[in-house]
Amino acid sequence: MINEIDVVTRIQLQMIQSCLEAGASYQAGRIGRNMRTVTESLHLVKYHSPVEEPKYRDSTQLKSMNLFVSREASRLLAGTWKEFKAKTVLEHPLPLDLMYRELQKLEKPAVAQIIETLSRWPLVTVAKIEDGELKHQGWLNPAHRYQDARIEVGRVEAIKFGNEPTWRPISLSDPASWR
Repeated sequence: MINEIDVVTRIQLQMIQSCLEAGASYQAGRIGRNMRTVTESLHLVKYHSPVEEPKYRDSTQLKSMNLFVSREASRLLAGTWKEFKAKTVLEHPLPLDLMYRELQKLEKPAVAQIIETLSRWPLVTVAKIEDGELKHQGWLNPAHRYQDARIEVGRVEAIKFGNEPTWRPISLSDPASWR
């Protein structure tokens, strides 16, 4: 996957690696911002490839093409892009700070390990009302986190505003269901 990643994302991965090696603690503003943009880039390459350059899309742009959506978010596709954008959030099944803590446990984190950790789960577009139900702690894994919040995660074949899409449930604990 590293060969498919743009040069800026590679630099950001090296920055995350340097922070881990230096023992830097997680900071939502600085380290988190880099991790967020890296996860968005990795998601695009892993689940939406091939795409034309640039590989990176910000979270708002990625929501307009992300096929992993909650059932509630899929219903919002029947409206306009403007409504969908305002009423949804691009969510990390495993919060960024927990990913960083997981990476801190590695003796000498390699870029490949960072990529594996940051791309382990697909990003999920959820309705804002659902996002407020997701707990940050107290769950066993991302699949349990969504089940606990009663959020059904699925995949649509395409993002087309103005039509409610065919939505297929997936399991965050079963990567085979993601394709």
